Amino acid sequence: YLGGAGTEGGRDIAVDGSGTAHIMGSTTSADFPTANPWQGTLGGGADGFFVRLSPDGDTLLSSTYIGGSADEYGEGITIDPSGNTIVIGITSSSDFPVVNPFQGSFGGASDAYLMKFDPAGDSVLFSTYIGGSASESGENVAANQNHIAVTGVTSSTDFPLVNPFQSTLPGTSAAFVTRYDSSGSSQIFSTYIGGS
Repeated sequence: YLGGAGTEGGRDIAVDGSGTAHIMGSTTSADFPTANPWQGTLGGGADGFFVRLSPDGDTLLSSTYIGGSADEYGEGITIDPSGNTIVIGITSSSDFPVVNPFQGSFGGASDAYLMKFDPAGDSVLFSTYIGGSASESGENVAANQNHIAVTGVTSSTDFPLVNPFQSTLPGTSAAFVTRYDSSGSSQIFSTYIGGS
């Protein structure tokens, strides 16, 4: 089990070369088990969580909340070739904790968030909003040595685009794909994908 007195949900998992499990999910528990946390307390109604569990499954190597004063949900996780962990999710907080952000301010009803943790899982290299003036959800992430690619859903007509394949929101919502450099400081491309 992994949880406190509230409600938890595990959403995604990745395993590194040593067998350590990296787990992304959400919690409403003020007593969620933390270890070497980057954020030690519950920020709002629900927070994301990021946990590193030892290969034998009996030790939390690191465990942290992720969130501001409103709701967050952890959705996707990956490990890059350098051992950094990259996570994506959904935030409704205007005070989500950003670090070296590409987008430093909350866009709308909800935004995606993207974060990169160091290999120890206790320091954030960058943390950023992704979104326009309506709603976004970040669903999945992949990374290699040089790039980070993310995908999700947006209903914003002003979603931040760069070199888009599809430059206008085709219906009430669409998928998005955005590709960043490994530092998260620049977008290489960002596009809608969808029909009516």
